[in-house]
Amino acid sequence: MPKYTSEYEEEIKIAIRDFITIDPSVSIKRLAKYLKEKKFATSQGNELDEKYISRLLKDVRQEQIDKVDKTLLAERVAEIKEHHRLIYEKLVKIAFYTKEMNQSGMPVPSYKDQIDALKTINKLDLEILQVEINAGLFEKKFENNK
Repeated sequence: MPKYTSEYEEEIKIAIRDFITIDPSVSIKRLAKYLKEKKFATSQGNELDEKYISRLLKDVRQEQIDKVDKTLLAERVAEIKEHHRLIYEKLVKIAFYTKEMNQSGMPVPSYKDQIDALKTINKLDLEILQVEINAGLFEKKFENNK
């Protein structure tokens, strides 16, 4: 089995991570075909060795487990919020479309798309709040209205 650089191997691992996010129970044969489609192949243009892919898949899964074990809950909540932020920014552009966006080439969203974007923004906000509450990041205070 040929030796690949650590940088190339990391690129392959990223592609594997991406694919197993979509299909966690993917076969090694299917993963080999996917990697070849993504231009990860031997110097002769053949699919990567299945034993090599299997080892990388095992490494990726172990790295995921190690990351979860080492990640503090607050850090994980921050990661979730950061992912939601990217989505939120795109949705705001749809929901609050301006003429300047049209001039920059963004197509005009339909009224339905704008309403859907607003609903999704609200849903994301509520999901983040629920995650923070479940993580115990808020101290619940109830006032007695007597």
